[in-house]
Amino acid sequence: MSRSTVIALIGGPLIILVGLLLLGPEVAAHYRYRDAERVAGTVLDVSYAVPASGPRARELTVSAPDVRRVELPSDAPRNLSPGDPITVLVAPDRTGRALLPERLGWGHLASGLVVILIGLLGLAWAVVLTRVGRAALAAVPATPPGEGPRPGDSHRM
Repeated sequence: MSRSTVIALIGGPLIILVGLLLLGPEVAAHYRYRDAERVAGTVLDVSYAVPASGPRARELTVSAPDVRRVELPSDAPRNLSPGDPITVLVAPDRTGRALLPERLGWGHLASGLVVILIGLLGLAWAVVLTRVGRAALAAVPATPPGEGPRPGDSHRM
């Protein structure tokens, strides 16, 4: 088995696992907030992390109408400050928590799905290469002992 086939056989499932880990929180958010209602709220507190791609909300607390911490707040607008109006999703069974409506878009699900697809393609590629390699080896006739090339023989192609 070639090195690239082994890498694909090991890497494919690992990439699929990474895709599932990326997809997990998004699927959970879709499930938890499937019956949520949109509520107008007010920003109470916001803190930002500043990675190379620009500021992202790290923590966001809103009043909608009671105090709620926003789950997965990284999609919050970048210029929020306390007192700003904001629309959030409020689920009846998620007391003290809210979600930004933007989190339920397909864009967040797509990233995990694309990673899973890449892992599946790598795994399929490895399986095909393994089968093709085995078929090619099976088609090569076995050389009886003593009839192979001798040292000093030159082979012409």
